Amino acid sequence: MPSTNRFAFLLEKPRPSLDRQFYIESRCFADVDYAMWRYLLALIPPGSDTYERRTKRMLAALSPELRTYFLVRSFDGEWGSEGMEGTFLAGDWEEWLPDTVAAFRALGANKRAELIERVARLASHAAAASSDEERDSFHPQFKQFDEEWSRLSGSEDFFDVIYRNIKSDVRPYLHPSKP
Repeated sequence: MPSTNRFAFLLEKPRPSLDRQFYIESRCFADVDYAMWRYLLALIPPGSDTYERRTKRMLAALSPELRTYFLVRSFDGEWGSEGMEGTFLAGDWEEWLPDTVAAFRALGANKRAELIERVARLASHAAAASSDEERDSFHPQFKQFDEEWSRLSGSEDFFDVIYRNIKSDVRPYLHPSKP
């Protein structure tokens, strides 16, 4: 019987591994996405260090393919909840920018990578603003970047690329790694 608690999903344990059978049973990206995401989030070590630094340590232990998935999924999720302005004015974007841009480029999503770099330049100017009023003046430009990101959804479906890669060679997506 399904739970009536709309937050019950938070209590679910992540899967124990990303194994071959998990991927074989999938028919589309949606079949693997949520479980992959929750599994990787659970790998972020606890500790007193910043979330970003703990995440970087986790990412260093992943295959380049799983790292790419995590970075693009993370960025797209942040954009989906906060838009470009919220994502970039959070203050920690310099730490993840180079790896995230490289992840989008690895998937052939070059227009998105270039857009992220352009937003980063605008965010640098907005962060250096001397007043809230001056910072607010950048809002329309951030909104234009949000619209451009949305338009790119039709031409650069990076999640589809990831899923095709999984189906063509699952080995880099296995974790813990198996030969």
